[in-house]
Amino acid sequence: MTITGTLNFDFETEEPITEEQFIKFEKKIKAMIDDWEMMVFDAASESGFEIDSIHPILLDDLQYDPG
Repeated sequence: MTITGTLNFDFETEEPITEEQFIKFEKKIKAMIDDWEMMVFDAASESGFEIDSIHPILLDDLQYDPG
């Protein structure tokens, strides 16, 4: 059995964001994704089954548009 899904987020802010702030944000998002993969294994275990393997969760695109 295979379980698949898609996560998508899109948000706006009225605050100006510098490139430095965006880079810091992007690093934190990537760290959260790494942690989330482990949480998926834990969620399966807590639900009564084990995951044999997991494809890496990919961040397809994160863009900075200073608008």
